[in-house]
Amino acid sequence: ALPFIPPAQRNTADIDPPTYYVLTDLGTRLIRAAGITGNLVTAGRLVGIVWAGLGLLAVYLVARTFGASVLPSFLAALAALVSHAMIQQWQYVTPHALDLPVGGLVTLLVVAWDRQKVSGWALVAAGLIPPLVKAPQVLIVGMAAVFLLLGVVRWQTATGGSYGIDRRRLLGFLTLFASLAVGTIVWLLLRRYFTVDSTVAFPQFMVRSLTLPNLLGNISVFLRPWSGGAGEGLGALVLFWCYGNAAAAAVHSPLPEMRRFGFALLLTGSLGALLFVMSNFVLVHQYVDIPLRYGFSLVPAALGIGALALRTRTSQLLAAGLCTTLGMLVVYQQ
Repeated sequence: ALPFIPPAQRNTADIDPPTYYVLTDLGTRLIRAAGITGNLVTAGRLVGIVWAGLGLLAVYLVARTFGASVLPSFLAALAALVSHAMIQQWQYVTPHALDLPVGGLVTLLVVAWDRQKVSGWALVAAGLIPPLVKAPQVLIVGMAAVFLLLGVVRWQTATGGSYGIDRRRLLGFLTLFASLAVGTIVWLLLRRYFTVDSTVAFPQFMVRSLTLPNLLGNISVFLRPWSGGAGEGLGALVLFWCYGNAAAAAVHSPLPEMRRFGFALLLTGSLGALLFVMSNFVLVHQYVDIPLRYGFSLVPAALGIGALALRTRTSQLLAAGLCTTLGMLVVYQQ
């Protein structure tokens, strides 16, 4: 028999849009129809292989879009595969399984628009999709918005330090923000038809105010290692590989696009969890420590920038050795 869970501790997950669950259900139907397994939960977990494949493909494509060659892009995808924290999202039935695919898709759409390769509908899709899949995925939209906003002012130092306003990017920023707002509002309106419990969710998290430790404790949450346990130390190296190169790109990259992207990634990774805390308090007067997985939509962009650092054969061999070791530790921890 299932254990009794008091009403105050029940979580119906009605806050999540049904997008992931509908797609996973379709996958489980195919798996069960093929006779691979008759167990609904096992079939749902097997669909995670598809989400993992899409997530790795997203990392690879983002790295290639940023300008990394084939091998560094492959190693960037491999780094995601050997991350213990990310593998957990693909092992279980959870909307976080789509964090990497959605994060990579938004990154690709925004970069393509910024390079004038696609129309403004790409920004509409980039803003609409995340809030209709999983709320924390709006983080990648925030990063993309910062990326566009940083390109609004065009400095012209060669002509005496004057500047101009890039109206196209300003319009793109507003389009992205508006589509995000529309996607969020649409889900909030639809949610009332999916809610199965009208009681206040998790009343034990209700607070009257936020304390300084509440705020400081959530700064840079998304800059913590993606691999825990025995692999935490090596996971920190992967993190340094990505965000260290993002910092270098923000300061030294000869490409304005990479300078903007590096700064946007660092800013969002550092303050994203803090913004979630403040949003929770303003909207529902609750305080919850933000978990690392809420920042996983940033991973494709982080690994994509990290791949740019693997220019020499030595760095590529070191990255391959690091990923191999992390993979062995992941298998050991299972």
